[in-house]
Amino acid sequence: MIKIAFQLIILVAVVRTVHSFTNGDNAGVFGPLCKTLQLADGTITFSPPITAPSQKASDIYKLNITVAPAAWRQLLTERTEDTKPKAKDNPPQGAPADWQTKWHTWTEAALYLETDKNEATFKEQFSIDKATVRQLDSLRPTIAQLADTVYELDALYKVPAQDRPKDDAALTEQLYNAIYGKKPSNMEQPETAPMFGETNAVYTSSCASAGVTPAAKTLAGTFLCVCGSANGATHKPCNSQRTNAAVWGQAAPPPTATDWAKLRQICPATEGTVITDGLITTLIAAIMTNTRVETADLYIGGKPSENTCDGGTTACCVKITNGAQNKQLKKNAIQWVKELDTIAGELRQRSSYNSRVTEHNAAIMLLEQQVKAVIKRAHYTTVDQPTVSTRDNSKQNKTQL
Repeated sequence: MIKIAFQLIILVAVVRTVHSFTNGDNAGVFGPLCKTLQLADGTITFSPPITAPSQKASDIYKLNITVAPAAWRQLLTERTEDTKPKAKDNPPQGAPADWQTKWHTWTEAALYLETDKNEATFKEQFSIDKATVRQLDSLRPTIAQLADTVYELDALYKVPAQDRPKDDAALTEQLYNAIYGKKPSNMEQPETAPMFGETNAVYTSSCASAGVTPAAKTLAGTFLCVCGSANGATHKPCNSQRTNAAVWGQAAPPPTATDWAKLRQICPATEGTVITDGLITTLIAAIMTNTRVETADLYIGGKPSENTCDGGTTACCVKITNGAQNKQLKKNAIQWVKELDTIAGELRQRSSYNSRVTEHNAAIMLLEQQVKAVIKRAHYTTVDQPTVSTRDNSKQNKTQL
């Protein structure tokens, strides 16, 4: 995506003409810079949301343990000194090979059922709380087979932890890092130092360093260079109609309470944005169309031949020394672009992940329907030996579960 956007830089640079600095010179790049800054305003929402895996698989595992013989269940858990149930760490020696791979799944289900009154509640949920021994025996083979099928589905669709998309909390933190360097303690007057890599310096050092340009670390840092003016200057590079310029201090950029407010007057805070990979990609591309290359240096803001980002006499801009090579943006040259592009990639990954989870959930739902059908058929199983819980409910050798 970055490479495609970068090709537009050269085209834009060719058609521009040399001129002296005037207010409003950076109006073109201001629009997408402002919209990108607004991504961190208000309520942050990422789309698509992550589809949650169905919990029905866990229910089928628990049902399988519920109808299993008591002797087999005893292999899964043990009692601690305070009589609380505890899952056994390993299957018994000589157990079938598949026991080892399924052991955690089984013991997790067994431990849940043995905690508090969970088993009684679970039996009521699946209408087997009044089942007889014979009815449970009739259910056991089919439920075990369905549980094995669920296990195979889980193994087929399971996504390794390292390949799962980041959740909203992680993306929100990454977004704040890209925009501000970290989440501001006060959005109306965010801290300056994180925007420039924990350094405070005059305009030229922050926006056009001969080494790594501090302003390239965050979107807000870039925004302050492109739309602010150096100490002693009064330029209004992003909006010629605004009343006052946002002027840097002698050794540090805005935001003072006054100057940051001036910048947000022309780029007002929003109540929140629904952030998609397409939106991020579009904004980055729009910003990149307003950049230019001079030799091997990349500039954001300013005009052709204005190669001095001094925040006043010449241009208000960001100079990224050696930010380009062979007419292509160097990898990681603009840190906030890299971070936003990573967020876009995470959102694209969500789409493929969600499709996988949706298929899994649909398959589990079908198996759950089969489980319910099996239990319903067991309603009509003839009762030979009613249990204590079913004796009073027996009628004409039939028991309703």
